[in-house]
Amino acid sequence: MKSTVFVITLILSVLLLSASTATSQEWGEVTDAEWQIGPPPDYPQSGAVVIFDIGQATAEIRGLTLERHVRMKVFSDDGVKDIEKVEIEHFYYDKLFDLKAQVIRPDGSSVKFDKDDFEITKKGAVRIATFRFSNVRAGDILEYQYKIDYYGGFDKLGPEKYFLFSQEVRYSQYRARKERVMYVWDSDKLKNVSNIPTWFFDHPVFCLSSTFSAKLGSDLDYVFFTTNVPANKVEPVSKRIKFMTATAYKRHTWQLENIRPFIPDSSDIYSEEVRRSALYFQLLSTQGQNRVIHAVCADKHLQYLGESFQGYLHEYVATTKKMRNLARKLAGAGETPRQKAEIIYDWVVSNYSVDSSGYVLRPTQKNLKKVFTDKEAAPFELNILLVEMLKIVGFDAWQVLISTRDKLPFRYTGKFNHMLALVDIEGERVLLDASGKGCPFGLLPSPSVVAKGVLVDYNNSRPIGISGQECKTEM
Repeated sequence: MKSTVFVITLILSVLLLSASTATSQEWGEVTDAEWQIGPPPDYPQSGAVVIFDIGQATAEIRGLTLERHVRMKVFSDDGVKDIEKVEIEHFYYDKLFDLKAQVIRPDGSSVKFDKDDFEITKKGAVRIATFRFSNVRAGDILEYQYKIDYYGGFDKLGPEKYFLFSQEVRYSQYRARKERVMYVWDSDKLKNVSNIPTWFFDHPVFCLSSTFSAKLGSDLDYVFFTTNVPANKVEPVSKRIKFMTATAYKRHTWQLENIRPFIPDSSDIYSEEVRRSALYFQLLSTQGQNRVIHAVCADKHLQYLGESFQGYLHEYVATTKKMRNLARKLAGAGETPRQKAEIIYDWVVSNYSVDSSGYVLRPTQKNLKKVFTDKEAAPFELNILLVEMLKIVGFDAWQVLISTRDKLPFRYTGKFNHMLALVDIEGERVLLDASGKGCPFGLLPSPSVVAKGVLVDYNNSRPIGISGQECKTEM
């Protein structure tokens, strides 16, 4: 009888919460319903919960800003371990601000922290703001919030700058226009409107409510796709907002409730992309500031895309004498061309680790020299290294842009989030993925086994079909 009453009480608490979250999202204003929350009835082992996680990305021609507010409650010491550490990733050229955190006690007292309590660490171009809540006890409520202005001036962006402008003009034409001052901006201060950040609904602990809104200026439009989101929650609640003295906005809002925790597999670099509940976005069009950017819609545009990506490679790829000597030494240990290629592939796979960025075409290293030296990079960067080492020893080799995401038509360039290596071995073309740890030469990890991609080869860039056997080896 007591257990029945306990379950009923918990259910009522959750119901009370759902009815009150709309009024309990102000900083420090904790409701009675939130203080009464206990472990979720359908996940009683939870040592903590995320009461709400609210994010809004506001995108305008003048820039993109993300605002986020997270509130959590602790039930046990195990729960403290699950949520006491906060990590916020951003790029070195972005501005992280209004960062604060606090612990609120059941007696009404609080312990406040601010940006000075966050430690900033560097990881290539990425900056990670890390913070730990201290002296947390069962029953406490924790919350933090922050904002990020996404700058990413043109000269600082990675492949996306070429993706954007390949959709308008060829790279050489863009350069000529820039020299004639047809584009006027300060590249150090230009904000990035091209990439609304990925939103993950799940957390390491049970999440009662996760809400994300994309608030878009009238000159902006996006398409989106989701992973592991229930079919009835895929489409957002959309609303048009118009002010008397300002531009009209469109706000699209997604909300999930009662989300089971995401427990990453440290040996599987694809777990976030494949297993997490997430929202991904694609810039569809931008008008203003002398720019008109549209989605790629034909094979000719895919040729421009590949040709423009080659422009990125020209900036990114820089070999060293040590790299060249190593490639030749490795190849020298093989008797046949295939053996030479296999030795180089095996060496890259064995000696380099994949960072936590997952499938995203955002470089974590400044250039290929840093990848070679630091022995860690994003998955696509490892395949750039592999292609260049194969070229050094005389192979014809290319990068191939692909998407592991299958929810958007192929023509949307923002869908591309990974790249493979393609090498010609005595007339046989072999696809490789050096980020697929444990995959033998010639086999691809399951996310890389896709229908087609874009071969990057100057003005010969073109869509190609992709065939390859899936690697069954456990990651």
